[in-house]
Amino acid sequence: MGRYIIVRQLGKGGMGEVLKAIDPDTNRHVAIKILDAQAYEDKEALQRFEREARNAMKLDHPNIARILSYETDQHHQPFIVMEYIEGEPLDRFARGGVELPFSQLVDFILQAAKGLEYAYRQAIIHRDIKPSNLLVTNDFCVKIIDFGLAKSLRDQSFLTATGIVVGTPRYIAPEQALGRTVDHRSDLYSLGATFYELVTHQCPFEGETPMQIMLQHVNRQLTPPYLINPRIPGDISEIICRMMEKDPNDRYQDYETLIRDLEAAKIHRLAKERRSSGAQDVHPGLAETVVLDELSDIGASGAAPSPSAQYVQEGIVRVEQGELPDEPSPSRARVYIMVLVGMFIVVVALLTAFAPRDEAGSEKRPSWLAQRIQNWLNPPGQQSASPTVENIIAEDKEKIERTRQRMEALLLTIIDYKRIHGGTLPTVRDLLAEKRIKEEDARDGWGNRFVISSEEGGKLIALGRDGQEGTADDFVFNVRGGSPRIPAPLSQSNASILLQKEEKTP
Repeated sequence: MGRYIIVRQLGKGGMGEVLKAIDPDTNRHVAIKILDAQAYEDKEALQRFEREARNAMKLDHPNIARILSYETDQHHQPFIVMEYIEGEPLDRFARGGVELPFSQLVDFILQAAKGLEYAYRQAIIHRDIKPSNLLVTNDFCVKIIDFGLAKSLRDQSFLTATGIVVGTPRYIAPEQALGRTVDHRSDLYSLGATFYELVTHQCPFEGETPMQIMLQHVNRQLTPPYLINPRIPGDISEIICRMMEKDPNDRYQDYETLIRDLEAAKIHRLAKERRSSGAQDVHPGLAETVVLDELSDIGASGAAPSPSAQYVQEGIVRVEQGELPDEPSPSRARVYIMVLVGMFIVVVALLTAFAPRDEAGSEKRPSWLAQRIQNWLNPPGQQSASPTVENIIAEDKEKIERTRQRMEALLLTIIDYKRIHGGTLPTVRDLLAEKRIKEEDARDGWGNRFVISSEEGGKLIALGRDGQEGTADDFVFNVRGGSPRIPAPLSQSNASILLQKEEKTP
């Protein structure tokens, strides 16, 4: 290919592949990125390919893979020549196959943040940060690759196909999933999602389809990392949660603050790891510890040190292993007392749970727990067919959950339809006519057909229990995003009223 001698294929993506080659002029290995045959016939794909080379050739940073040249082969087809990186993608560590200390995991993200900060200073955002786009070299240096979706903030004629959301669903920022304007804070979110997977070995959100995953990034509350893996330090968990805030204004607003917090967390973890295992046991491939003497003059100017500086100072306290006190073992009498107290609490809880409740205007009814046990002892086929308050409430909760799931899926279909049809809002009938949804997916748990309103930029409405619009039990999802309105389940009193109506009905 041109003057280069192809050695083998390194990888293949959706639009092309990367090849390992030898440059005979320098006798060094390089990586060559080419497009598929069909992509070479696509004018827009060629423009994107050229834009990737143009953007990335501006970048010269140790944490960004360098673009060496943009050339054409003997058939006048363009290709990109990049530096060849001997290493593996970060997702090898994210999958949990290799266990590394938290200080090293923080260092990986710290290096990526520094590379992204440099790119942002050149007015370039990546828009597809994920573990597979972060290569780790043999000496644990992180290199950002694949600027194929990168956007220049100075380029107002940015190319993107109609109806396409760029990015990878498992790591995409909410505003990016909704097709809104993105900036460096979107890369911060994706880097946070990568960090999340690196420490928990699972993605922040999962789903059966890309649209389901993207909708969870928009609406679903993030489970803090320490609840997935209790070993994750609190400061690292807080950094990840702040990076992955739904609203860009609630995230880190600049890379400098993020880098400062990551450096503090790294030094703090290094200090603890060295205290617990001894400096001689640290893995030789790990990033070197910052020289502690360089930090001794923090706050020397007389001004009060910043919170980050205080945190750094806390992390470098020198403690020898022999100075650490042993944990005192609890006495046998204390253990017996704790067991007796625990048994007492369990007995009180059981008596409270089984105690019958006195409802206003009626005789005492069995407790919820007692009814549950009765249901277990008497299988559904052996129970009386007459409904109960608990059955009505359980059925109502099931319908609410079924309605919520259908509305989430339908909302993504609406967003996709708008992008393809130039912002036109569809009706349920339009979606059924184009066979984008089935009839059962167009109705809520009570059998009412969903309503798509054009108010406030678009709303998806479910009529709920009463089948009427504009009442308190309506479900409302905004097409532009935000918190949905979902009615609460039936209360005991309302369920009792419904039960009385059913019993009076012949």
